[in-house]
Amino acid sequence: GAPKLNMADYILLRSKGVAALRFDRVSGAQVQSGITTSLTSGEENIARRRMADFIQDSIAARLGQLAKLPLSQALQDTMVSECEAFLADLRSDNNPAASRINDYVVDPKSGNTPANEALGIFVIITKVRLTPTMDFIVLQTEIGEGVVITRTAEVVSGTG
Repeated sequence: GAPKLNMADYILLRSKGVAALRFDRVSGAQVQSGITTSLTSGEENIARRRMADFIQDSIAARLGQLAKLPLSQALQDTMVSECEAFLADLRSDNNPAASRINDYVVDPKSGNTPANEALGIFVIITKVRLTPTMDFIVLQTEIGEGVVITRTAEVVSGTG
């Protein structure tokens, strides 16, 4: 029962931070122009927000079992190893086709102070560079009997 949206509708929805569904006759439902309502540059893409939620939730689940234990060096190393292992799996160096992130760093040092430690707080700073999404595909065509075909070294497709 949803109305059929036109390009003007999608433009309006995007301007309001709404990620509307588009129904493609071949591939089915897709998120059209998935953005969030964030006004911070680099944070408006919905794929970034979804990946941030996934990474934060996944690491929190891995570290949750370690809460309330004595903050020994071994425990700190275990927590850092959990973060490293999870992010290494996402980077997937041995299987580039499965890679979901370009790179990451796990920093267990710079966020920690004696004051935080006295409060029972251990800070692990993670920074993750995502693999960019291909948001737009531009297919530029010139079709007709009078089209001039010029082959260069960069153009490798086609026949004849």
